[in-house]
This record gives sequence, C-alpha cells and structure tokens, in this order.
Amino acid sequence: MPPIDMPEPTQICGSAGDVVFCHYQVAHTAAPNVSANVRYAVIFRLSHVDQDSQIPQVMTDIWKEWDGMKDIVKERDAV
Repeated sequence: MPPIDMPEPTQICGSAGDVVFCHYQVAHTAAPNVSANVRYAVIFRLSHVDQDSQIPQVMTDIWKEWDGMKDIVKERDAV
C-alpha cells in the first residue's frame, strides 16, 4: 500500500455497553484492553437485496452499492 497522508488519530473512548458503528475501511487500530473484561468485535457486511453481493469491487469501492452516497461524495469532492 502506498503511504496515505492522514490526520492525527482520535481515540474513541466508550463506556460499558457502548457500540461504535463505522465502515470497515475506516483507518483503525485497537487500544490495549487493560480491564478484566473481554472486548468483543462483530463485523457485518451489509448490502441491499437488489445488489449482487459477490462483486469484488465492494471491498475497495466503499460506495459501489450505494448510488445515493456516490452522488453525495461527488458533490462534496467538486467543492
């Protein structure tokens, strides 16, 4: 992978029972778990029933199956 210019990371500090929803391509890492409790992670891949979920491009094009979001991103990038 080529180097990517990114801002300084921001840590998300949750409380017991909190849930964080984010896209799988968000740059991330995990902080050490210093508690006695197990930290669980669950990953879901969502797609619309009308979409072909076997398209390999969805792993690198995050808006491949989301036409409305592609339009929003194009508008944002044009500014």
